[in-house]
Amino acid sequence: MEQKKFTNLHEQMAYGALLEKLVNVSMIVLFISFVLYVGGFLAPLIPIEQLSTVWNLPLEEFLAQTDAPTGWQWVNHIHTGDYLSFAGIAFLVAITGICYLVLLIGFAKDGHKIYLFITSAEIGLIILAAANVMGGSGH
Repeated sequence: MEQKKFTNLHEQMAYGALLEKLVNVSMIVLFISFVLYVGGFLAPLIPIEQLSTVWNLPLEEFLAQTDAPTGWQWVNHIHTGDYLSFAGIAFLVAITGICYLVLLIGFAKDGHKIYLFITSAEIGLIILAAANVMGGSGH
């Protein structure tokens, strides 16, 4: 029985290489933001001392006592130690979309129509999910 050797498309190889680089960058951003927060270099929106008294509260009470942002409002607090790490998390989450754009461009140039369609659909779903168009409850 003859075995066929599998080879990746060059778009897949570019996706993997970019994925590796961007994940490494996001880990560095997350580490730096954590050090800035825990080291006290940036004042947090919610003081660390207050966390242990509020983190077990129901959401409505937590929000009332902390004035914490909801949804994309965290962007307005990126200058605070506790919300700076959200930038690293948002970047980590965005990596898939960024890598899919690389696939999309490659598939379009090489004429891989079915892959182009699938990748376009996935990018569309990512955008809808990020915009909360599908009405997720946030759980």
